[in-house]
Amino acid sequence: MRLSSRQYINEGDVKPRDFKVGDLFVYKNGETALVLEIFDRYEGKSKYGPEWTLRLLWTPGKGGDTLYREADGNERHGVLSLNMFNRLSVKSGPWLHPIKKRLR
Repeated sequence: MRLSSRQYINEGDVKPRDFKVGDLFVYKNGETALVLEIFDRYEGKSKYGPEWTLRLLWTPGKGGDTLYREADGNERHGVLSLNMFNRLSVKSGPWLHPIKKRLR
């Protein structure tokens, strides 16, 4: 058995096309955002197709810093998956530490 990873941490890593429950975003100030749920914001009723949204559990960074939670987070509606994809950056973060999946 081997472990596969969709990490986005180092130069040469490819941004993942989708996220999974358990994926962890880590920001340069130490804040983290754990993916708890992935859902369609419009519950299949949008004429443009699903708008995949992430429900995130945030932990503060160094010294209780919540800068990125305030900028990227949305407690009420969740965060669009596309927005988190666009924010990923190898140089400045956030970095993606994905949940590991066992392959047979």
